Amino acid sequence: MKKIDNLVIDTLKEISNIAAGHLSEVVSQLTGKEMSISVPDSSIVNVKDAADTVGGKGATLVVGYMNVFGDVTGSMVFLLPKKDAIKLTTHILDTDVSPLMFPSALEKDALRELVTITGGAFLSAITQFLGVYFAPTSPVISSFGAFNLLNFLKTRGGAMEEYERRDIVLVSIKYLVEETETEGEILMLVGPTILDYLSKEIAGKE
Repeated sequence: MKKIDNLVIDTLKEISNIAAGHLSEVVSQLTGKEMSISVPDSSIVNVKDAADTVGGKGATLVVGYMNVFGDVTGSMVFLLPKKDAIKLTTHILDTDVSPLMFPSALEKDALRELVTITGGAFLSAITQFLGVYFAPTSPVISSFGAFNLLNFLKTRGGAMEEYERRDIVLVSIKYLVEETETEGEILMLVGPTILDYLSKEIAGKE
């Protein structure tokens, strides 16, 4: 199992701070409400244990899976506890959301836009930092029990990503809707092949 260098974590924290400023502005425009976004933590996790960070294996997740092409082929994954996904969708659509049928097709579209903006902000920050080119695809939005996360990632990532055998980086993205003081969290998993590329590029700059 490849180990993740602390330098990669430090670089991702710096990249995250760049992304958070842009993300606050764009998501505020998307929701029509002032929204503060911070990235307080990045940590090394194993996907087998990632479910514990979003309420345990019994929790229901909304997951956005984004393939990335360009100078490197890989993936990024966005995990939202269902309650946080509902809060964000309510603000994006500016209407009440029923938890019983969530997410509907319309609500998936809203979450897809949110994940696209979030992933794009981070990839743009990496490009700004390292001069690398990324071309993200439109994310797939799914909802299922957290216990099924690894199977989902293995199906989506295939043999290339080796999610079941690799440590990865989990980035905590905290948001605050200032008007209503609504708080929540999005967790971003940076896939193994992107991490490998970052490690190589960062090492080359040392």
